[in-house]
Amino acid sequence: MFFRIIEYLRYHWHAKNAHGIHSPFVFSFYNEVLRRKLRLSAIERQVKQQYLNNGEAIEFKDPKTGEIITTTIQSLAKRTWSGKSFSYFLIKLCEWLQVNTFLETGTALGITFSMVSHAQGLKRIYSIEGSSELAEKARQLSFKPKDVESFILQGQVRKIFSQVLQESSPEIVFLDADHRSETIHFYLEELKKHGENIKAIVIHDIYWSADMNEAWQTVIRDPDYALTIDCFHAGIIFPSRDMVKQHFVLKY
Repeated sequence: MFFRIIEYLRYHWHAKNAHGIHSPFVFSFYNEVLRRKLRLSAIERQVKQQYLNNGEAIEFKDPKTGEIITTTIQSLAKRTWSGKSFSYFLIKLCEWLQVNTFLETGTALGITFSMVSHAQGLKRIYSIEGSSELAEKARQLSFKPKDVESFILQGQVRKIFSQVLQESSPEIVFLDADHRSETIHFYLEELKKHGENIKAIVIHDIYWSADMNEAWQTVIRDPDYALTIDCFHAGIIFPSRDMVKQHFVLKY
């Protein structure tokens, strides 16, 4: 917690608003994704009803530790969901980039999965979950528009990530399953091999720990990534931008 507070203060000191942005692409990102207001009241009500106010008990095996966890849908939702604001951020990013296919790692109960499926223009959404119990519960609870194909895939990410990439050809990838640098490096190497259609890679919780932040610093230095953006809650890579290498820290 102390590390995150110090890093937030450092981020806040360096973060720019629209007046400090000279790239037209990044200026558009700032206004259309970070600053644009979005309110989907019907979806918010469904999230509250199905997840946040759901006292149903659930038991599952943690795929990382092997621990059997007993809790409620309500409690787990509050602990694992990245939040309404960040789900809206992902929706706006999908709409701004006009993507057809979205891939998430770390489904949990599927709240982000359900919300992002409502992005205008999205045709297919995939999510990978390591726990078989959580994957099944997410399938039961998830909600989406009728014209969007959705797939919750159960399996260890390291075992199936490459295959899912090749079969789904996503345009945005949201990395949220494992907050360790070695896993982030694994993801990114696979994306370099099989991510021909990728428009954006979103790495959640880049200030989760010193280890995660070091992984993000490696991304910033990587010459293969011409444009990277730090929004504190996530780091965004735009791997296909043909431009002089640039990094931005933007207010969110």
